[in-house]
Amino acid sequence: MRPTSLQSQESSTHGGRSRGRSWSSRAGVAAGGDDNWGAIVICREARRLLDPFIDNELDPVDSADVRVHLASCDACRRLLADSESLGRLVRLLPYYPASDQLREILRLSTRPRFNPGVLIGAAVLALAVSFWAISDLNDAELGAFRRALQR
Repeated sequence: MRPTSLQSQESSTHGGRSRGRSWSSRAGVAAGGDDNWGAIVICREARRLLDPFIDNELDPVDSADVRVHLASCDACRRLLADSESLGRLVRLLPYYPASDQLREILRLSTRPRFNPGVLIGAAVLALAVSFWAISDLNDAELGAFRRALQR
């Protein structure tokens, strides 16, 4: 049975984590008396952190939490071993530098598609046309225009 308190607890977290408490310390709260549901929540969080854990990108609290979880979870340990094995295999592949032609294509495709200078120029032109149109009005038309703006 999934606890309803879990939804309210997770909605009050920042980035999926309660402030001031590690995710593993919330296991008892998340479990709500159902050990399987708590394990699912903990495994989901641990699996989300495995790649940053492998790359040593976690803060000390999260890293310790992942280590504690891995000590007791065969499935997550297997996933960690698989991820580390894949990383070793990828590092064994030969490195092929990109050709000059490909580099040029990438360079051209990543330039900004919208030039902010065009927007500024269009705004200046619109203002100039507006001022010219207003200055070209006779006194009667200008008075009507001012009254319309005051409404």
